[in-house]
Amino acid sequence: MNFTQMSEELCQLHIRYAGAMNQMLDGISARGEDGVVLWLYQRGQETFSTDVIQHFHLSPGRVANILKKMEQKKLVERRKDAEDQRKARILLTEEGRAYADQSYAEMVEAHRAILEALGGEEAEQLLRLIKHILTMVDSGQISSM
Repeated sequence: MNFTQMSEELCQLHIRYAGAMNQMLDGISARGEDGVVLWLYQRGQETFSTDVIQHFHLSPGRVANILKKMEQKKLVERRKDAEDQRKARILLTEEGRAYADQSYAEMVEAHRAILEALGGEEAEQLLRLIKHILTMVDSGQISSM
């Protein structure tokens, strides 16, 4: 098996179909505000911006901008921490929970459409491979770049 050749083929596909890949990923992604809302919703508890930074591997400035926009849209509230007044706890509002429900439903539908188009065996294979890759990245076995 020539992994260099396979890697080059994968890179060429990535370049050739960049627009299609971006379009597909935008439909199924959980990044930016949507990603943070969904993550907070699934966490089910108040959190700190440092937790968001660590979970999404984003810069403090990027997280501050995301949280500011989310606060302006009334998706989250910030409350001073009782133990450390310099810190603020982040929690979803009712609007944030409703937005998370809607975003999650849309995300599930986008994923369903892709898996359905692939068919049963290929869909199961794709899911198995994605789980395997993410487990390897999470364990540090491979670099996430």
